[in-house]
Amino acid sequence: MKKPSVNRLKKPSPDRKTFGSAGRTLGYPAVVAATLALAIVMGWTGFASQIDDDAYDVLFRLRPPAAAPAHSMILAIDDATFGAMGGVRAYRTMLAQALQTLAAAGPQVVAIDMVLADRTDRADDDRLSRAMQATKNLVLVSHLQNGVENGLQNVRWEDPIAEFRRWAAGLGHNQADELSRDGVTRKIPLEERAAGERRWALALEAFRVARGTRILESPEDLQVGPETIPAPRSTNRAVRVMFTREPIPEISLLDLTKDPELAGRFRGQAVFIGVTSLDASYDRVATPYGQGRIPGVEVNAQLFETLERGKFLVDASNLGSLSFSVAAGVLAGLIFGLLTGWLAYTAAGALLITVTAAPYVFFREGIVFPFFAPLASAWLPAIAAASYQHFAVRRALRRAETERRHYQQAIHFVTHEMRTPLTAIQGSSELMGRWPA
Repeated sequence: MKKPSVNRLKKPSPDRKTFGSAGRTLGYPAVVAATLALAIVMGWTGFASQIDDDAYDVLFRLRPPAAAPAHSMILAIDDATFGAMGGVRAYRTMLAQALQTLAAAGPQVVAIDMVLADRTDRADDDRLSRAMQATKNLVLVSHLQNGVENGLQNVRWEDPIAEFRRWAAGLGHNQADELSRDGVTRKIPLEERAAGERRWALALEAFRVARGTRILESPEDLQVGPETIPAPRSTNRAVRVMFTREPIPEISLLDLTKDPELAGRFRGQAVFIGVTSLDASYDRVATPYGQGRIPGVEVNAQLFETLERGKFLVDASNLGSLSFSVAAGVLAGLIFGLLTGWLAYTAAGALLITVTAAPYVFFREGIVFPFFAPLASAWLPAIAAASYQHFAVRRALRRAETERRHYQQAIHFVTHEMRTPLTAIQGSSELMGRWPA
């Protein structure tokens, strides 16, 4: 029996095509994962946060809070009052007159959004103190002073002087979101701490005093009476202010002085007293509506209305946003990994439309969802996957054309080699036919 040759028993070695297929199999998910990771990291940058804020402003303008009866009013020291009643030096005289006029009207709560941390004329201070004593449910402001003292950063509370503070049912801070990237106030921290002391927001203190209850705390929310406020401790209890398109009802102190009958409109309302004069107010802030600035006293009144209505916008959790982004990126990779041609591009288009519309859908449900990270997590992997598959197909096409060309060359060579002996045979046959033996 013939012994098998060694060449027939030798195991064939893997060819280049096998290694190329393995490289494509590993390379595709690596490219998708890298672009997905890049998109998620970009979602934590300041640029992405600004885009998220701009998208929030657009959604807020598209779906503003529904109109509802106001529970608060502003007693304003406007330009006319500021000019006619004595200016800055007469602030405490103005406040005393305002409180005396309001006392007979019976407002629910009175919040003064003016810093009263310094002593002035003794007679003016005494008059204001007596007016405060006669005012029920009075809330005063405690200003967070951030300055430099002896070369060191010094953060402390500027509280009202003792003569005024003794009559206050609550002290609240007047800090808005002044440190936002673009200067727009979207949130207000309900809690601020400095020098070992904590202050609730002026509007929250007014809300608590008006309800006649106390604030119960948990890590994720606050409870004032039956109302639960979604304000996590990790964010300084920040709450998104539901600014209304209609301004808070306002009466000028000068008009109230001329017509004391106007005081009846404050009955049963939360009254915020503050400066609205363009020349004298230093705390004018921008809102998501992008239509000029409003005075700080109106921001506090808007926050009070937000608490009173009890309808809040809450931010999506970091885990939920991350999961959504990862799912969008993985789905984009699967689409181009499993589908080809127009089916792949149609499915990818549907995915991108869904991810783009997701923030609006969540906003309708009262959830503020990030815009940049999910969209980037869908777009970048989709572009990378489509590009990878496109170039992979082109590479395979070039390889197929090269192999076809090599095959044609081989066939041509074989045909040529076979033609040579056939030509000799044909010649011999012709000679034999012409000269037979």
